[in-house]
This record gives sequence, structure tokens and C-alpha cells, in this order.
Amino acid sequence: MNPRREKTTEMIPSTAPFQLTVERGGMTKRTYRVVGDLEGEFVRTARSPSTFELTIGGEVAAVATEQDVDAGESSLRAMARAAAGAYELRDADGASIGVVAVDPKGVLLRSRMTIELADGRRISGVERSASKAFGRRAWGLMTLVVDVPNPVRSPVVFTDPAGVELFQVDPLRVAGTAQLHVTGQGQVDLVVASFAAVLLDSP
Repeated sequence: MNPRREKTTEMIPSTAPFQLTVERGGMTKRTYRVVGDLEGEFVRTARSPSTFELTIGGEVAAVATEQDVDAGESSLRAMARAAAGAYELRDADGASIGVVAVDPKGVLLRSRMTIELADGRRISGVERSASKAFGRRAWGLMTLVVDVPNPVRSPVVFTDPAGVELFQVDPLRVAGTAQLHVTGQGQVDLVVASFAAVLLDSP
């Protein structure tokens, strides 16, 4: 059994599995409460470009800002910025944590996401099952008319370039809101993992 770990925004050791729940605050997709090994709240501000602020203990711990396309760049970062829902995460001091981007081709198919961390590491996320992804989206359309739980579970699995699973996000539709359960084996910053869940729900 692992000893109780203090809640932190620091990098998690590879020996420390983690669990988070990201819960949407109603249907507006403006607030997301994070509980578990990280506790805080993401709030979409009224600023332009679109911005999320993560507060922990009443203080801003990180800011995610939607990115513009820079035609002069050819890196993954530029491609991420060209995608739908690409945000750069920065800590409270303004230092870059990384870029998190939803692949626009995954909107109607399996959800796909790319993360490029500030240290150059790349993480790819893809919905595990194409058939369940379709079922989850089809059922999700019903919730626009009737507020019913979604029984279709289709987690998005995040891996490193070698294919090693780092964490996964399991969206769960519940009455009145949405919950995203995040579990991982470490080597991923908790802020990155929790914001990936937010962006999957609110690109």
C-alpha cells in the first residue's frame, strides 16, 4: 500500500499512482472542480483569448491560454496551436508548463489530444475504442433534450512516444453535469493531467 501523499502540483514520482476527479459545474462548461490528489478549481474567465485559471487554496496556481497560429513555426507546438482547442499552460510565475491541444479530426471520431511539455517531452492521447466513442457521442446528443446519465464508458489513454501508458481520462456523464475520472502511474504533472480532462470536455 502506498503511503498517503501530500496534495501538490509538483511532478509525481513514477512510483506514485494518482487519482483525480474533474467535475463540471453545471452545463455552462465554465467551472471545473478538481478533487483527489490535487484539489482546486479551473474557471474559464471572460478574457479574450479564451483563458482558464486554476486556483488552489484561493490563489491562482496556473493559467491556460488559448493559442494563436504562428505561421513561422514548424514544430509540434505550432501544429498544436493550429488545432481546435490548443492552450498553453503557465504556472503562477508565468513559466511555461506545456501546450495541450485537441485534434480537430477527433471531434466526430475518437477523441485525440497532443501534449508537448516545456521540457520537450510529448504525450499523445486517444480514445481507446472507436465503437464506444461513437456510442458515447450518440448518447450525448440525447442529453441535449433529456438529462440522463450516459452508460457508455470510453476512456482516453495518454502514452509517451514509446507507447507506455502514463494516465487516462474516463468521461462519465451523470445527471446534471459531467465527471472525468483521471488515473495515472506517475511521471505526469497533476496540473497537466487535470487540464487535459477539462479540455476534453470543453475544447
